[in-house]
Amino acid sequence: MDESLTHNPGRTVADGSGESDSRSPDRARVLDATCLVGLALVVRIPAYLADRGLTFDDGVFANSVIAMRHGGVPFADVFSSQGPLFLPLVYVFDLLGGRTLDSPRALAVVSGLAATALTYLVAIRVSDRLGAIVAGGLVATSGALAWVTGPLAADGPALAFAVGAVLLSLRMRDNPTSLNAIWLGLATGAVLSTKSLEAPVLIVVGLVLVAPVASAARRRVVFFRRG
Repeated sequence: MDESLTHNPGRTVADGSGESDSRSPDRARVLDATCLVGLALVVRIPAYLADRGLTFDDGVFANSVIAMRHGGVPFADVFSSQGPLFLPLVYVFDLLGGRTLDSPRALAVVSGLAATALTYLVAIRVSDRLGAIVAGGLVATSGALAWVTGPLAADGPALAFAVGAVLLSLRMRDNPTSLNAIWLGLATGAVLSTKSLEAPVLIVVGLVLVAPVASAARRRVVFFRRG
């Protein structure tokens, strides 16, 4: 028998099995996230297809969409009580949705799907796969979140941006680069520009970024005391 076949440390890489093993966690995460997003979509379909306004905001912002379809400019011709990013986002997603009766809610539904997937990605960094699936499943089926990511409301996209900011803060903590800092700044800016009431997410982001500094300082104190 060829000895190279019985004992070859590099064989798993050469025959592709090692590469397959390294890719399996990524495939599992893609599968998990896809299933969770599908669950979130199923929960939101009835609200998206509703033929009348489901909440006060849903009705008001639907009229804002109609005004923008006819050339109204946000904050000049169309009033909005929310941040400057919200109505432009609604306009873009209404356009992508085909400007149908239901498409004004496209931004809300996509926000719910994004919040679900981003929650899973945050949880997988701080927990195991089961914990991440549970976290994503809770967000996907949360009635409170569904109420602002089915009917149109500024809370939905703001919360999606907020979860994204938490994920980016974890990336920044693990890999503090200028590019990650820019992405984190854009995400937190998007939160505040969509709905300022979601500003408390900055506390979470700050704690994530400060944690390594505080841990290093604590280790130095312990070292000096022992010395």
